[in-house]
Amino acid sequence: DGISFDWDWICRTPDVLELQSSGNKSTLTPKTARSAEVTVTVTATINGTEIRKEASCQVTVQYTAADGITLSATTLELDQKGTQSLTASVSPSTADATNVNWKSDNPSVARLSADTGQSVTITGERAGTATITASSCDNVSATCAVTVRGLALSQNSLTLSAGGSKTLGATPYGGIGTH
Repeated sequence: DGISFDWDWICRTPDVLELQSSGNKSTLTPKTARSAEVTVTVTATINGTEIRKEASCQVTVQYTAADGITLSATTLELDQKGTQSLTASVSPSTADATNVNWKSDNPSVARLSADTGQSVTITGERAGTATITASSCDNVSATCAVTVRGLALSQNSLTLSAGGSKTLGATPYGGIGTH
């Protein structure tokens, strides 16, 4: 009467590997850097009699860590309310984690359009300096020193009592700028 085969491919950790199976072959696509086990069970039916065999393969998905970030600029000057784009390139190009996290150490001077992504737009909020840091989950980072041109006062507001006095200072940053 003949022989028929029924193939069953299983990976119990689908967050690690995706299986695309057809017959006696399965294409494995990695999703996460971890280990997983792939098991195939074949049921052969020979003249009405079933015979089951099983085999397993331990699969390790390798992870390529980022070893550096390069920014499109390491220093920027912009006017108040002016904008400038900053782009990050993660190396090596084969790194698994290429997403970048962005942070301004002084968002009241230099505000960022996003917290994550390959690029960010910086808006100059007020005169002063800020450091923009791009970092990856592989503990590599790069910085850009930003100067927002203009005139900054030592205090944004102050209260005076009758008979008292306080000193208010002014500091120019990057020249006065165009605004």
